[in-house]
Amino acid sequence: MNDVVSEIKSRLPIENLVAEYISLKRIGKSLKGLCPFHSEKTPSFIVSPDKGIAYCFGCHKGGDIFNFLMEVENIEFGEAIRLLAEKTGVEIQNNSKKEFIKKGEKEILIDIHEEVTKFYENQIWSEQGVEVLSYLRDKRGLTDEIIKQFRLGLAPDSYEETHQYLLKKGYKKSQILQAGLAMAKDTSLNNIYDRFRWRLMFPVSDSLGRIVGFGGRALQDDQQPKYLNSPETPIYHKNQLLYGFAQSKSHIKIFKQAIVVEGYLDFLMAFQDGIKNVIAVNGTALTNRHLLLLKPYIEELVLSFDMDNAGKEAGRRSYELTQEFNFIVKILTLPKGKDIADFVKENKGKLKDLVGKIQLYADFYYDDLFKRFDKDSFKGKREILKEFIAFINKIKSSIEKDAYIRKLAVDLEVSETKIYDEIKINKLSDQHPAKQFEDISNKIEQYNAEDILIGLILNYPKYVYEIKDKILQADFSENLKTIYIRFLSIYNHSGINQNAILAILSDLDDKLKSHAKLMSLYVEERYKDLPEDLIVKEIIELIAKLKTQNINTHKRDLYRKLKEAESGNDKAQIETILIELNKLSRTQI
Repeated sequence: MNDVVSEIKSRLPIENLVAEYISLKRIGKSLKGLCPFHSEKTPSFIVSPDKGIAYCFGCHKGGDIFNFLMEVENIEFGEAIRLLAEKTGVEIQNNSKKEFIKKGEKEILIDIHEEVTKFYENQIWSEQGVEVLSYLRDKRGLTDEIIKQFRLGLAPDSYEETHQYLLKKGYKKSQILQAGLAMAKDTSLNNIYDRFRWRLMFPVSDSLGRIVGFGGRALQDDQQPKYLNSPETPIYHKNQLLYGFAQSKSHIKIFKQAIVVEGYLDFLMAFQDGIKNVIAVNGTALTNRHLLLLKPYIEELVLSFDMDNAGKEAGRRSYELTQEFNFIVKILTLPKGKDIADFVKENKGKLKDLVGKIQLYADFYYDDLFKRFDKDSFKGKREILKEFIAFINKIKSSIEKDAYIRKLAVDLEVSETKIYDEIKINKLSDQHPAKQFEDISNKIEQYNAEDILIGLILNYPKYVYEIKDKILQADFSENLKTIYIRFLSIYNHSGINQNAILAILSDLDDKLKSHAKLMSLYVEERYKDLPEDLIVKEIIELIAKLKTQNINTHKRDLYRKLKEAESGNDKAQIETILIELNKLSRTQI
């Protein structure tokens, strides 16, 4: 298996894989970009081609090509191996597959969803699906090509047909329940029945195109709810998934723009009409996790929700969330009473014209206030001022804020000073959802002294060697002790040869080796601009800190033993411990 991993790494430079998700800029030997795992405005995601790792020192996510793919696509190691082996043309022998990359829980659930999708597809193209296909073609305007491309299906009007099909395919009841495709009649979990019955099925895929859940539309007027979504499962989290993203991702990346619509049919009709940089939310509001998913691909987000009050509220809340991501936010407005699906059906080929007329969301919101309230009345002015100040408090750009305040002052015939006074009074509450998603880079965890010393040994061996007399092997944990002993041995024989220093890592276990490379990258970034004397000073301070930590740990252990000795009235042991504590107290660091 190690041969397979090594071969994949040799064929796929990590910077090439990461560049598929984020834009990178070369800074010296490394590359930098905005982290794909959290919201930030200053790049903290570093890719080191030499070390073969990509890591964010803000949210502490990343690693080698396998760790990166597992994090960014939310997959398990076995799936990462398979995907990258396929990508690089590396063949995995059958025995390797069985021994090393046995399918995990998530992959089994994905297999179940793929199997049941085929089942639903067969149902819709059978005699049972004639009326449903007629509804899609004639009433909704979908073509057979789109129906097949997005694998729409039909859940039969039965309590058992779906799960019986899956049982015959070899899946267990517990797995079908876990996949959210069935529900239990009692606590024994043996008596189960199908969750989706007589519903038009929209398969929902993850960013890799794997089916992970469903949205089921009712086919009878008395069916409730109208849309039934898969429950939360190990692979389905609706606040993290965007319908159609796998199919639209390449188009979104080209345009650097994503158009967000509300429903499955809105998405399908827009895609069918040639607007392919489109995605839909899955029966939920737009969330921070959705925006994180889009962040590596877009500069511009276009909202297209219904123009009723609920749609406008959804648009406003979505805009608030986007302020943490520095997107340009625009809005696609539709004729009143129409959604995307209705508009496309009645105006084939015309959606592009509307897309060409999109406007900045803040401009739309501003104009809408003046349509809703009478600016010439005192009450109307008060309402406009009240609502727009609450809105403008969420805008991050001070330049943008100033522009709107100047415009508002002119249109309402009030002074800018008065508006600024009102803004101070109505600051956004810290409890507001837009405030809850803080930039993780403000919460950077500090590595401990021992971790940083590993990086310093690998990056600045000469400085560490010069003060080796200040360091005792006993100061280190077993992991660092191993690295330090090897460092001294290799340095004695090879001097300042960097290749020889890297040989320290050659036969370490994979976990320790990866950690050492990570700390080497951290030190490389943190200390690259420091002069020699400050680096040496830092090394000395870290050694002192490490020694202090070890002494304090030893003291806590002795105090624990002292308490036990006093409880047992063991005078000899008490005396021994007190002598040891006194000795520690006089230790010079």
